[in-house]
Amino acid sequence: DGGCVAVLTASRASNKRMRRLRVVDGNSYWSVDLDGGLGEKVGWDSSLSRVATTSNGRDAIESMHEAFLAMVRGECASPVTGLDGLRAVELAERVSGAIEARR
Repeated sequence: DGGCVAVLTASRASNKRMRRLRVVDGNSYWSVDLDGGLGEKVGWDSSLSRVATTSNGRDAIESMHEAFLAMVRGECASPVTGLDGLRAVELAERVSGAIEARR
Protein backbone atom coordinates (compact mmCIF):
# COMPACT_ATOMS: atom_id res chain seq x y z
CA ASP A 1 0.00 0.00 0.00
CA GLY A 2 2.89 2.39 0.69
CA GLY A 3 4.50 1.84 -2.70
CA CYS A 4 7.33 -0.36 -1.47
CA VAL A 5 8.17 -3.40 -3.57
CA ALA A 6 10.89 -5.91 -2.78
CA VAL A 7 12.13 -8.51 -5.22
CA LEU A 8 14.63 -10.94 -3.73
CA THR A 9 16.43 -13.41 -5.94
CA ALA A 10 19.42 -15.64 -5.41
CA SER A 11 21.15 -17.94 -7.83
CA ARG A 12 24.28 -20.01 -7.56
CA ALA A 13 24.12 -20.85 -11.28
CA SER A 14 26.40 -18.58 -13.28
CA ASN A 15 29.17 -18.95 -15.82
CA LYS A 16 31.26 -16.44 -13.83
CA ARG A 17 31.83 -15.56 -10.19
CA MET A 18 29.44 -12.78 -9.25
CA ARG A 19 28.33 -11.15 -6.00
CA ARG A 20 26.12 -8.24 -6.92
CA LEU A 21 23.55 -6.29 -4.95
CA ARG A 22 21.01 -4.15 -6.78
CA VAL A 23 18.64 -1.69 -5.12
CA VAL A 24 16.08 0.56 -6.75
CA ASP A 25 14.59 3.42 -4.77
CA GLY A 26 12.47 6.44 -5.60
CA ASN A 27 15.44 8.50 -6.74
CA SER A 28 18.04 6.10 -8.10
CA TYR A 29 19.31 2.65 -8.99
CA TRP A 30 22.24 1.20 -7.04
CA SER A 31 24.44 -1.62 -8.31
CA VAL A 32 27.20 -2.83 -5.99
CA ASP A 33 29.80 -5.44 -6.96
CA LEU A 34 30.50 -7.06 -3.59
CA ASP A 35 33.56 -8.90 -4.95
CA GLY A 36 35.10 -6.13 -7.01
CA GLY A 37 34.68 -3.35 -4.48
CA LEU A 38 32.91 -0.88 -6.77
CA GLY A 39 29.40 0.45 -6.64
CA GLU A 40 27.44 2.66 -8.98
CA LYS A 41 24.50 4.90 -8.28
CA VAL A 42 22.48 6.06 -11.26
CA GLY A 43 19.97 8.80 -10.54
CA TRP A 44 16.71 8.95 -12.45
CA ASP A 45 17.95 12.34 -13.70
CA SER A 46 20.73 10.36 -15.49
CA SER A 47 23.41 11.44 -13.01
CA LEU A 48 26.01 8.77 -12.33
CA SER A 49 28.26 8.46 -9.32
CA ARG A 50 30.67 5.71 -8.42
CA VAL A 51 31.35 4.73 -4.83
CA ALA A 52 34.07 2.49 -3.47
CA THR A 53 33.06 -0.49 -1.36
CA THR A 54 35.25 -2.77 0.68
CA SER A 55 35.71 -6.50 0.34
CA ASN A 56 38.03 -8.83 2.18
CA GLY A 57 38.51 -10.75 -1.07
CA ARG A 58 37.24 -13.98 0.46
CA ASP A 59 34.30 -16.07 -0.63
CA ALA A 60 31.31 -15.05 1.52
CA ILE A 61 29.87 -18.56 1.81
CA GLU A 62 33.24 -20.06 2.73
CA SER A 63 33.69 -17.34 5.37
CA MET A 64 30.21 -18.08 6.75
CA HIS A 65 30.99 -21.80 7.02
CA GLU A 66 34.35 -21.14 8.71
CA ALA A 67 32.69 -18.81 11.24
CA PHE A 68 30.02 -21.43 12.00
CA LEU A 69 32.61 -24.16 12.55
CA ALA A 70 34.68 -21.89 14.81
CA MET A 71 31.56 -21.22 16.89
CA VAL A 72 30.75 -24.96 17.11
CA ARG A 73 34.34 -25.68 18.23
CA GLY A 74 33.92 -23.05 20.98
CA GLU A 75 36.52 -20.71 19.50
CA CYS A 76 34.11 -17.77 19.47
CA ALA A 77 30.60 -16.85 20.56
CA SER A 78 27.62 -17.10 18.26
CA PRO A 79 26.89 -13.70 16.66
CA VAL A 80 23.15 -14.31 17.15
CA THR A 81 21.12 -15.74 19.99
CA GLY A 82 18.42 -18.37 19.86
CA LEU A 83 15.92 -15.57 20.46
CA ASP A 84 17.29 -13.71 17.41
CA GLY A 85 16.74 -16.86 15.34
CA LEU A 86 13.21 -17.29 16.65
CA ARG A 87 12.37 -13.67 15.81
CA ALA A 88 13.76 -14.10 12.29
CA VAL A 89 11.60 -17.19 11.73
CA GLU A 90 8.52 -15.42 13.12
CA LEU A 91 9.13 -12.47 10.80
CA ALA A 92 9.55 -14.77 7.80
CA GLU A 93 6.28 -16.50 8.67
CA ARG A 94 4.48 -13.14 8.92
CA VAL A 95 5.84 -12.07 5.54
CA SER A 96 4.86 -15.38 3.98
CA GLY A 97 1.38 -15.14 5.49
CA ALA A 98 0.91 -11.61 4.17
CA ILE A 99 1.94 -12.73 0.69
CA GLU A 100 -0.46 -15.66 0.77
CA ALA A 101 -3.30 -13.41 1.99
CA ARG A 102 -2.87 -11.18 -1.09
CA ARG A 103 -3.11 -14.04 -3.61
